[in-house]
Amino acid sequence: MAVGHDEPGPTPVDGRGRAVTTPDQSQALYEAVEHRRIQRGWLAGAGGTSSTLYSLRDGRPALLTGLSKWSKRMEWTPRSALRVAVHGEEPTPLEELPARLRREIEARCAERGVDPATEIPVGIWTALTEGLLPALPSADDLFDALDRGSLPSATVQALLDVDGAMAWRPGSAQRVAVDGQEPEPVESDRRLVFEFPQAPPAVTVEEWYQVSGRATTVAPQMSPEDRGRLAAVVEEMLRDWERRQGG
Repeated sequence: MAVGHDEPGPTPVDGRGRAVTTPDQSQALYEAVEHRRIQRGWLAGAGGTSSTLYSLRDGRPALLTGLSKWSKRMEWTPRSALRVAVHGEEPTPLEELPARLRREIEARCAERGVDPATEIPVGIWTALTEGLLPALPSADDLFDALDRGSLPSATVQALLDVDGAMAWRPGSAQRVAVDGQEPEPVESDRRLVFEFPQAPPAVTVEEWYQVSGRATTVAPQMSPEDRGRLAAVVEEMLRDWERRQGG
């Protein structure tokens, strides 16, 4: 795999003044490509011509502007090949994007004691378990969307659906998948625990309307944080009720 480099010198250029890799950078990219090929069980030369691959092995210069082609061939995120060659960093495989979102979903569901397959819409969960993002049926589709800098609207909506199912703030699922960030739960970072001296009594629908009416009346006077805590508690209790009804 690629290794770190010392302080970089001036970027070399070819006869037309275009920036190219150094011999060490070309060889580092070759090693990462070979590691990926072996890891995925691809035949030698898969994803690119043998002559181009051997040029890297022999330390011949490669255009920096052309390294994105290696990222696509190896099913890495768009700037991975550049990071490997120039910065000595690890590439990011495209399958890591749905994988890290799936891990966060599984962790969230484990905390809540539920099955991800029952909480996430079936089409979305199937895509994630197959190593894909919803509405992006292939690695090429995902690469092209990332290269453009925008996901399809169907993918964005599906990820917002994941936010809703997991009680994350909107945009969390996309940031988890694309940027590797942690999701933001709707509830406060501190868990709210209520202890009642005895079980709360049952209430009639009229009494419920009185309580919910009070909440609606005082909500404008509450701080955004207090409203958030109240909303999170009610939302979680509603979800619990819905789960019990479904069970």
